[in-house]
Amino acid sequence: MPRWGLAAILSRSEELQAKRIQIDGDPQCLSELTEAMADFDKKFAIIEP
Repeated sequence: MPRWGLAAILSRSEELQAKRIQIDGDPQCLSELTEAMADFDKKFAIIEP
């Protein structure tokens, strides 16, 4: 689970999460976690001195 589960969480794919992560308890917690994750810009500026 660790590597594939983390990839499923980071991709925010509910289908992958259901397939790769085993949840004991309320599955709503995982969806709330992925909704609360911050989006990071995939672009970044390279600043040279």
